[in-house]
Amino acid sequence: MLLGLLLLLNPVSLRGVQAAQRPSTGSAVSPQAAAKPSLEEQESQALQDAVRSSEDNPQALIKNLEGFLGRFPESAQREQILHVIYKSALRGNDPQTAIECGEKLLGLKPGDTDLLSSLVDMLDRQGDAFSRVKALHYATSFVDRAEMELKGAARSAGGKDRVPDSPTIMLATAYLMRGKLYAKSGEPDKAVADYDRMKYVMHARDTLSHGDINDHRKDVEDILTVAPERRSPEQKALVTALKNYDHFHGNDYEYDYREDEP
Repeated sequence: MLLGLLLLLNPVSLRGVQAAQRPSTGSAVSPQAAAKPSLEEQESQALQDAVRSSEDNPQALIKNLEGFLGRFPESAQREQILHVIYKSALRGNDPQTAIECGEKLLGLKPGDTDLLSSLVDMLDRQGDAFSRVKALHYATSFVDRAEMELKGAARSAGGKDRVPDSPTIMLATAYLMRGKLYAKSGEPDKAVADYDRMKYVMHARDTLSHGDINDHRKDVEDILTVAPERRSPEQKALVTALKNYDHFHGNDYEYDYREDEP
């Protein structure tokens, strides 16, 4: 495991260090040159030492890698090392370190929805007011990113095919996570609004799961010519689903949906 981690973090320069450490069969190297390894070689050797001396102990690995980053703050491997620290903190049941490292990673990858979701969950588990405020901040970022990805998927589909399930489910999950935080924070109206958004997203997904979206649009166009009180439950469901689909995918409404209001 340790060798695999070393190769993952620094495969190129690690090979360089190993080659430099092998006895030379060629020309002799001056004592001055041998005594002064390059900065890259120093960094690679320090990384090897940090990983090997941890002996597969998550807490020791975290401490060693944090020390490495303190010594080499501009390391080209910084993001990968932060990721290893983050995973080791999760493995070692160290949520505070995982949160701190996760926030550093988020600064490098602000659109990482898996990281946003994980931070929301960990901060919520802390149980204090300050952590919940931060959790709400990240939950809103999660919602924003999920909405963006769903709209992007809809544009890629071009109205011809069903939007893939994954961005739809991710957005529903984001609304649910934020809704729970609002409920815990004493903001029931905002919580209910997010729960409703989650239901709307999933309702649109389930109702429009079969057939071409343009066929559904033609059906809705016909349905809207019928007075609302004379529409069947299935017709009303289809109109509501397409309305939600257009709203959450950022489409311009093709119909006057106000006709459907009581």
